[in-house]
Amino acid sequence: MYSDSDTGSDSGASDVANTQETYSSLPCFSSTPAEKPWVGRDVEKAVEELGALDIGESDSETELHELISSASTAICSFLDSVNSGEQDGFGLKDILALAVMLFDPSFLETLFQHRRHFHRIATLSTPQKSSIVVCWADSVLVKLSEFAVSVASGLSNSSNQISMPKGLSIQWQDDSLRGAAQIPYKWTFLPGVLSLEQASPAAKRIVSRLLFGVFVIRPQLHECNPWDSRTQRPCR
Repeated sequence: MYSDSDTGSDSGASDVANTQETYSSLPCFSSTPAEKPWVGRDVEKAVEELGALDIGESDSETELHELISSASTAICSFLDSVNSGEQDGFGLKDILALAVMLFDPSFLETLFQHRRHFHRIATLSTPQKSSIVVCWADSVLVKLSEFAVSVASGLSNSSNQISMPKGLSIQWQDDSLRGAAQIPYKWTFLPGVLSLEQASPAAKRIVSRLLFGVFVIRPQLHECNPWDSRTQRPCR
């Protein structure tokens, strides 16, 4: 719980509090994110464009797909670079500032809205009801869930797949995409997946990581409350 006042009355206790280290399973990051770096402008622009995009009112389908392709590529390229340990010129402050943006509940709400739209289109054009529908948003969710692990592990030069044989890594990604396809269409429903017997281990893994990013990592980097104080549900 965040507080603006000091509740301690003992000056000695205050001195101890000032010198005592804070221990956490997460890396010790500044609670205030850095100003958005120039190296992250492509990602920042992509998030803003997806947030401002109204698919139902788009005049040109070609322009719509080009915008989504460009935005998703920028986000996925950034996530891939961090998850692989390469980081491609992104410093620690750069990555953490973008983590605050990508784990913002409003961005996830937007991502899930676009995902629902494209899943519906794909389902209508797919005659076989047993087919698993996967779209670009599912890929972003998978990579974003892996990004949560990367940040929580201190951005070490290792990833979930870096030590795996190529064939096993491909199978892991395929299972992850199938798991992402099982996730509900509203991001506020994600907590329920963890107790759902029908959900696959991959789906539960992705959901638990996303929730960890939103409700644990982001509040540590940027003082905020990701819970709606009225409904006690995740913020939209």
